[in-house]
Amino acid sequence: MKVLAGPRIDLDPAAAAARLCRRMAGDDGEVVSLAALGLKNPYRLLSAAEVEALRAALRGEAGLVGYVCRGVAPEGARLEIAAKAPVRLVAVTDHVNLTWRSPLTGPNDDRVGPRFPSMNDVYVPATAVTPGGEEDGMIVACGVVAGVPDDRALSEYETETFARFGWAAVSSELVAPVIIAAHMGLRVAAVVMV
Repeated sequence: MKVLAGPRIDLDPAAAAARLCRRMAGDDGEVVSLAALGLKNPYRLLSAAEVEALRAALRGEAGLVGYVCRGVAPEGARLEIAAKAPVRLVAVTDHVNLTWRSPLTGPNDDRVGPRFPSMNDVYVPATAVTPGGEEDGMIVACGVVAGVPDDRALSEYETETFARFGWAAVSSELVAPVIIAAHMGLRVAAVVMV
């Protein structure tokens, strides 16, 4: 399986994130860094060139891709497992797009995918990591992740909404790549490292 590594993922072989990406990819899989593709700033709308670079990285894939990105678990995060240690990995079951934007702006290329791709069942959390288990000593939980423009500086609205619904984490790196993957007919095994 091809695994995309978010812009803030350290792919140094000694880093836990790199080991997780490699394990998800398997022996025959490939790990592709979004930062190496030029997608370095997750806090803004992607340019047409960045969207095309992401599409090119996903082109030729069939069925399933992996994605590992960064996020945070603000106070009040609800997780589907009871853990004494802090949860470090969230296997994404769904997302809520609080960015209010889509990377699929501008003219649509119908040969690539539909203008409004279905986001139903796009996530495959059981394939991402073993929910409730451990990966390199990190507790794993399943949950919904809120996509926000900047997970390092939540707005008052985002903070209040997160507290009200109690999602597992927030991430500014999750939504755009997953929408593009869904646009191309792919399902995503996504993990947010908090």
